[in-house]
Amino acid sequence: MTDAYDDDNLREFFSGYIEHHKLDYLKETFIGENIVKGSTTIEDVEKILSNPQNQRLSLKFYNMKRAIEKLFPTIIRTEIDITRFTPKFIMDIHKIIGEGVIDDAGQYRKKFCKPSKVDWVYLYPDLIEKSLEGLCCNVRNAMETEEDILTKIKITSSFVTNFLHIHPFSNGNGRTARLLASWLLSTISIVPIPFYSSSAASKDDFLNCVIEAQQFSDFIPKDLSLYILEAVQHCNRITVFCLDL
Repeated sequence: MTDAYDDDNLREFFSGYIEHHKLDYLKETFIGENIVKGSTTIEDVEKILSNPQNQRLSLKFYNMKRAIEKLFPTIIRTEIDITRFTPKFIMDIHKIIGEGVIDDAGQYRKKFCKPSKVDWVYLYPDLIEKSLEGLCCNVRNAMETEEDILTKIKITSSFVTNFLHIHPFSNGNGRTARLLASWLLSTISIVPIPFYSSSAASKDDFLNCVIEAQQFSDFIPKDLSLYILEAVQHCNRITVFCLDL
């Protein structure tokens, strides 16, 4: 695929598909979060971005698009600079996602909070900074020389599980975690991987996998790893079909 991308005649075609898929990622994300209707199309997403009737909704889409552009330039890459994966890197992405829609975007939460329908609280606020530093360090060390796809998926699943337990921000943690997970796997897929399909039920499936992993003291994300593997395979099948590879 990288050889084809290096062909000047095909680069524009590949770039166009990647840009189209970024819009599809936006669509899948906000359908999965019940922010827009399940019938929302790519054309609807373009209208929201270009001619907003709902300013807050438009800002959510615009911010997410900016975050995607920062993490996923329109190129095909075979490696990522994992040394970038630091708490500051994560805070910068969250600040973009939450600008104008989350009051303390890019800052650690200062209050206790808990998930709905579950009888436990997220990590204490005064433990967030040190815990996130440790998590980022572990991910960098694990990913630095790893080439096996399944192992990368397991590492990414572990990151998501631990990140959502740390819950470093007052809001927008899930959106940030999924986008960062997609970045960690961006050597496997040439486009960001939607972890929600065009169904609100897929959000429940994703969260149930996270909750399942957090039932164990060592946070073993077996179901989440399988869920992410299926999302990667589905995304890549669509890419291969659309690009006629």
